[in-house]
Amino acid sequence: MHRGNNRQDIFNSKDDMLRIRDDIEHGLKKSGCSLHAYVIMTNHLHCNGYTTPSLLATTYNITATPTGSQMGDTCGAMTLTQTGATTPAGDCWR
Repeated sequence: MHRGNNRQDIFNSKDDMLRIRDDIEHGLKKSGCSLHAYVIMTNHLHCNGYTTPSLLATTYNITATPTGSQMGDTCGAMTLTQTGATTPAGDCWR
């Protein structure tokens, strides 16, 4: 799930929603993963995907980079690793 801080909108227009859908599609093609279901709302999105066993990785690093109205957010880019380590620390991961 990707959600705006304090439930604020992360998509300001239909074009924003179409852009994230296209970005997800590009990432799926590049990774070889499949998407079972997704929903995009103005303040968050859900993706339910899976990968094939031959593509399973033992490590990963996921980064969410703010765009649009989130550009001024104090948390900046947020990362998550396979060990559960997150950056930045503090209230950003509430």
